[in-house]
Amino acid sequence: KYLPNSIIPVVNKLRDFGIDGLSHVNYVKAWIYNQDITDFMLRALEELKFKFSSHAYVYDIFLSGGEKLNVSRYQFSKIILKLESYFQSHPLLSGTSGPEHAEQRGEIEAIIQNVLDEDLKMTQGPLNKSKETMAFERILQKIIATDISKIEMRYDKHVGYVLSLPDEPEIFVNLLLNATNFTHIELSPEMIRALHAKINALTGNKFNSINIDINNLIVTQLPTEAQIALQQYCGDLCYKNMNLLFRGMPQTAEARYAWVSPVTGKENLLANLLCGSLVNWAAAEIPRLLHQSKERQLLDKLLAIEYRSQQTQGSLLSTQHIIDDCRASQSFYVAWLRKHRQQQSSDGKQKKFTAEELKLLELLEGKWDELNVIYPKYALLDRKERLSSQEGDETLTKRRLAHFVFSLGVTSVSAFPEGSQYFNNPGMTRTKFESGYFMNYPITFKEEAEIPIPQGTSFRYVQNPNGGFFAYEIGGPDTTPIDSYWPAVALATAYQDHLRRAYKDASHEVTVEGVQVFRPNHGLAHTYRVMTYIPLIISYFAKHAGDEAFKAFCQNITPAEIEWLKVAAAYSITGRNNEESAKENLPGYNSMKERCSNHLRDFFKQFPPDPPDATMQARMEHVVRYMGNPEYEKPPINNHENEEERNHQNFLHRILNMAHKLDLPRCYTVSELEQAMHPCHALVRESEEQQLDYQAMVRYAIDVLKAHGNVLRIDWQGDKMVDAHLPYRPPFGKVSTQVQDVMQVTATVPRLHFKSDPEQQEEQMRQGARAAFQGLSPPQVAAPQAESCNPTIPAGRSPGKS
Repeated sequence: KYLPNSIIPVVNKLRDFGIDGLSHVNYVKAWIYNQDITDFMLRALEELKFKFSSHAYVYDIFLSGGEKLNVSRYQFSKIILKLESYFQSHPLLSGTSGPEHAEQRGEIEAIIQNVLDEDLKMTQGPLNKSKETMAFERILQKIIATDISKIEMRYDKHVGYVLSLPDEPEIFVNLLLNATNFTHIELSPEMIRALHAKINALTGNKFNSINIDINNLIVTQLPTEAQIALQQYCGDLCYKNMNLLFRGMPQTAEARYAWVSPVTGKENLLANLLCGSLVNWAAAEIPRLLHQSKERQLLDKLLAIEYRSQQTQGSLLSTQHIIDDCRASQSFYVAWLRKHRQQQSSDGKQKKFTAEELKLLELLEGKWDELNVIYPKYALLDRKERLSSQEGDETLTKRRLAHFVFSLGVTSVSAFPEGSQYFNNPGMTRTKFESGYFMNYPITFKEEAEIPIPQGTSFRYVQNPNGGFFAYEIGGPDTTPIDSYWPAVALATAYQDHLRRAYKDASHEVTVEGVQVFRPNHGLAHTYRVMTYIPLIISYFAKHAGDEAFKAFCQNITPAEIEWLKVAAAYSITGRNNEESAKENLPGYNSMKERCSNHLRDFFKQFPPDPPDATMQARMEHVVRYMGNPEYEKPPINNHENEEERNHQNFLHRILNMAHKLDLPRCYTVSELEQAMHPCHALVRESEEQQLDYQAMVRYAIDVLKAHGNVLRIDWQGDKMVDAHLPYRPPFGKVSTQVQDVMQVTATVPRLHFKSDPEQQEEQMRQGARAAFQGLSPPQVAAPQAESCNPTIPAGRSPGKS
């Protein structure tokens, strides 16, 4: 009877779920501060047959944090899906005692903790400004400074949009955008004005009006030119094809979506590229302007003063509670502001506010309707999209569920519970976004309650049990895109110049879904898989190599050196004129490898590394020239006079060799694969964990081959590899002819991560501590990730063996 009236309904509601709210105060707080999600959680646990009397530990995991929940809705939904799967084979036990109950509790807690640990790992640490982001800034500056007549831009279905500027190698726009983060793009006021002028020059002055529907006190602080760009995306003007360009898709032919005709002309494409860049920059700038605004900073100051005052009085009110009360009542809001104005220097000693702040406090009394702009607050945000219009429902769904998604183009969400009225169409897929991250974003377009999110924002997705997805924003070192620009360009040019052409000395081709694929065995898909395996191979040897020098090399290899290896892999089979192996025609095979090395040298001339590195270039040309040769590590092949350099080349050769062999399940039986892998096994210290990691690598390779629709000679039955025969099938035609598609389909397979050797972890920590003490950057260690079909050597000989 002594409880406040507002608490009694909460206690009664919790009692309906078998929970004594008087004994679990934090559960009451969880309901008060997060009623919707707390109710959602309790009902979901009830549906899974959890009872508080038997499974209080589960409820504690989610709700013991009180006003700050321990998990997000996204994480909770992911956990529920995992538990549903677990309960299919392990029915939930009732009661609280006995070894079986204790064992199941441990398993349930482990399932929950694994989800939380995975997401924690993904969200730790800031993202650094990437080379690609800096390169894109430079390209924007060059476009501005270059006469339109000297610029060319076109769409190529194999590689996306291609830009040509004077005195520059071709720029593969989408391969660059794949790793460009617009939250890090910096545009000066002069550059913004210059972009505006260039767009007007391209479009015949169609880039001038501002739509008042997108204005609020934050958006109007953007440069006028950026506001004009933002209206092309958020306003009621006809939407342009900016996102299609940023995602590497062809332009829509309808004239209303184009700036100028033809839609494929360079003027229209350049206008979309430049306007899309301004929109993305504006979307990233809005939350920064919000936090820098004098209104937000002054109200933050008031909240801090109020919070300290409330604490001294023993109140449990949070600053969010105060803002909510202000939102709910204009009279409360005005009275609250006036209270602080009237308390100015009440003790005659210290002034809380400057004269300018007092004046702003008075002005804020008339801005109650702007409070939701200064302090945005949303429930779940809504996005509806037609997945088939992007890269296909199945591919995009699998890619989203496999790992994080680095967003391309602007992503729009709506604060309306049912989303924008303009997207309530059949065939649309709905995503509900956790709103925590978006509390920095005010609504930009009122009619749709639209919030634009810039490219570079990364999301994790999980399937919503009610259909569609849940998603939330993440950031951290593990969310860096895996396809950096220079290796991607190497793949694109290797395909354009060599891999898409028929063999000169033999006929070897297949047709899948009406797409003719030359070199199906050694083409684009195979080459990209080998490039993808390289970080995985490095992590494997970093953990299991028997040679301590090789192990240390793999533990401390730099991201730049991994890029060099991927570039080398892109050109490692371009010189093939047929499918002959070394065993069948050794002179011909040697000539093929020499052509590969020459092709790689030509690539270095056309797309030179930045910064230049003649030593690395020579290493890679040498390694590609002799890749697969069993005598590489012996004179006269690798006879460099410097032992350290000789070892360096040997180590690179081992990595590239094994990456190539890992793709052999497409054409080798189990026994043939094990024979081919024997030299690689000789390089490791065998153990049970090593065997498990090796099997995981092969399983990952087979999963990628399956995703590509490749022919397969090996599959898995339980924990064993078995001989099999799967023919070519979709989407093999796409992944063998389109660079963007092979990257996207590969990303549908969850990437493999090895747990580091504890000794390796300790050594890396020691090196990091020493580097920090000395004011240096800690050593870069590759993050773990996931041969020719004709044997390249005579039977019984061991390639790559030291």
